[in-house]
Order: sequence, then C-alpha cells, then structure tokens
Amino acid sequence: MILNYFIASRPWSFTVPVIGILLVSGLTHSIHHTPLLGGGCLKAMLLTALLQASGNLLNSYFDFTQGVDDQHTIGDRCIVDDKITPAGALTCSALLGFSAFWLIIPHLLAPERDFLYVFLASVSLAYFYTAPPFKLKYRGLGDVVIFLCFGPLMTAGSSILITGENHLWVQPYTIPVTLLTEAILHANNTRDIKQDAKSGIKTVAILLGYDKSRYLYLMMILGAYIGAVIMSVKFRGSLLVLFSVPLAVNTVKKFEKAKIADIDAETAKLHLVFGLLLNLGIKISAQQNVSN
Repeated sequence: MILNYFIASRPWSFTVPVIGILLVSGLTHSIHHTPLLGGGCLKAMLLTALLQASGNLLNSYFDFTQGVDDQHTIGDRCIVDDKITPAGALTCSALLGFSAFWLIIPHLLAPERDFLYVFLASVSLAYFYTAPPFKLKYRGLGDVVIFLCFGPLMTAGSSILITGENHLWVQPYTIPVTLLTEAILHANNTRDIKQDAKSGIKTVAILLGYDKSRYLYLMMILGAYIGAVIMSVKFRGSLLVLFSVPLAVNTVKKFEKAKIADIDAETAKLHLVFGLLLNLGIKISAQQNVSN
C-alpha cells in the first residue's frame, strides 16, 4: 500500500526541481563560492521533493473528485484503479506538506521575510492549481503556475537556502531549464486535449489547438537552447547542452498525434539530459575562472 502512494506521488518528476536547484547551486558557487552541494542545497532538494509529492497527490485528488480523471485517463491512475483512496491521497498530501513546513520553520521565522513570501506564494499556487475556488489548471492558467513555481519562485527560494540571500542575477540563467519544464506540462496537456475538453476544463493546449500547440512546443525547446547559447557569453561551458541537440530533434519528431502517447516522458528525458549538461558546463566554467 505504501508503495502505491509513493508511485502516486510521481517520484519520476522529482528530477525536474533537482536540476533547477543544482543549477542555482552551481551558479552561486561560481560567483559567491558557496558549497556546491552544501546543506542549503540538500535542504532545498528535500523541500521541493516534499512539496511536489504533496502537490501531485493533491492534484490527483481534485482531478478525480471533479471528474477530470476517469477510466480513460492516460497519466496517473492510482486513484482511478483503486490502488489508493481519495481520502488517503488527501491525507498523505497533508502529511507531506506539514513535513515540508516543519523542515524550514527557522527560515519562515527569520527577520528577513523574503523566504516566507516565496514559500507562501509557492504553496498557494500549488494548492489552488486544482483546488477550488480558483482551480487555476482548469482555467487555462496551469502553464503560468508551473512556470512561476519551477522558475522564479524555486530559484529565489533555493538561492536563499543556499546563500542566505535572494540573488536576482541568478534568475535569467534558469530560464532555459524552466522552458523545458514548461514543455513537459505542455506536452502532457497537448496529448490530453480530447479528454480534457470532454471534462470541460481549459488548458493552453486546448485554446491553441494541436497544430499551434506543436509550434509552441517547438518554440519552448528552441528557446531553451538559445538561452543556453546566450549564457555561454559568461559561462562558456553552457555550450555543452548542444550535445543534446540530436535527442531534442528526435523528441520534437515524436510530437505527432500518432506518437504522442509518451511525449511528456520523452520531454522529461530531454529536460534531464539538457539540465545535467548545463550543470556540468557551469561547473567547468567555474573551475576555469578559478584557474585563470
């Protein structure tokens, strides 16, 4: 039973925030010489894992209770297939959320309020992603929520935990991986256009239609690589991401109606490879700067 709840938390998705946090750690290490994998970095990883697991279970609960997930659901089916109960999902979500809160109480009570504001904004967006009364995901705002939570908010929170300060200069350098994170969601929503439309919800993919959604997906992928090339002006190692171009091309080719069933998983693989190469490139650049 415990294994089913673990699976329902979608642990495969935890690599998304880990890549972003490692990037923040690498960037701050290169400029401020903070530990690359220090306590703050590890705490940020654990915090995001707890919050993401909590959010995933909460979203599954509301998707099921509001009729979005049914026997035709392609993604997470733990509740639909009676592997876990709706009440169990809600309870587990609450326990994980409380654990996340307990982990960073000292930071929430700190005189500087930056982390408190970031935390409250992140939790609120994650909760109202599917929860009433806002149900942001169902009103075409899911993409905005994911971009904010896995982009600016996660970057700011990680920066504070790692360095003690919210270094705004880090924000632009995380845009490439944030675009790929958004591409994962968009791929998932494009695949589910028919089912989501029948459920009466709205997503960017539904509003655009399949053809324009494919174009937007391509722009997200291309934007990530353009961003990495721009980063290379300061961090030359960022160009290592170009080794993942063949994988990106292959992934984009699978964004077709006949091959789209696993497009979100394929995009997640691209995100992982791209992110690891980018992190490696930042590390190499930092070592070169020290030697020079």
